[in-house]
Amino acid sequence: MESLAVLVAVLFIVEIALGIVAIIFSALYRRNHHFKKTTVVLTALLAIQTVWAFSLSPAFGFPPLLCLAIASLIRFLPIRLR
Repeated sequence: MESLAVLVAVLFIVEIALGIVAIIFSALYRRNHHFKKTTVVLTALLAIQTVWAFSLSPAFGFPPLLCLAIASLIRFLPIRLR
């Protein structure tokens, strides 16, 4: 039973880490206009992971959904003109 808890904890940490990496690269793309393909790939991977996590359990799928929403908003919202 302890090994199952460790496995679930590791999966949870990995999905949060992927979400944070996607948010960071989205912010870098918005600021410097570098890493365009990287942000597209990371957003797609995060979307696939979100669907997979929701198929397991809704509680397991909400953290990557939140990260996906934040990364997408950072990347795709228009920049205000000055």
